Amino acid sequence: MYKNILLPLDGSEISERAIPHVETLALGCEAKKVTIIHVVEQERYEGMLASGKRPGVYLQRTAKRLEAKGIPTNIKVMTGDPSEAIVSFAENNPIDIIVMASHGRSGVTRWAVGSVADKVFLASTVPVLMVKAPKKPAKKK
Repeated sequence: MYKNILLPLDGSEISERAIPHVETLALGCEAKKVTIIHVVEQERYEGMLASGKRPGVYLQRTAKRLEAKGIPTNIKVMTGDPSEAIVSFAENNPIDIIVMASHGRSGVTRWAVGSVADKVFLASTVPVLMVKAPKKPAKKK
């Protein structure tokens, strides 16, 4: 059913929580391809290049881990607004499902900062599997 899977990653540990779900889905559905996408705002991207960092290296390491499990992958680095770029990519390419993690922000932070995952979920015509970030354990006194 899900032959082409889109996995948006932002380099955070939380975003990577979607990877095991993608592995299970890709192997179970015998996916043709998992596209791993990283969207960087233009100004930040230029700063990364100026400092010698290459965002594609991170994606290549992730792709190799999936390929070692027999999952075909493709990587894509894009610039722009993350939620808009993810939705646009999914709708303009043969993507069957987007699998991504939510950072789990709530309250004022969610209202002020917004949630890329929420924006993708609301704007996408492609199905979205959202992996909820675990709650932080209460601090011990």
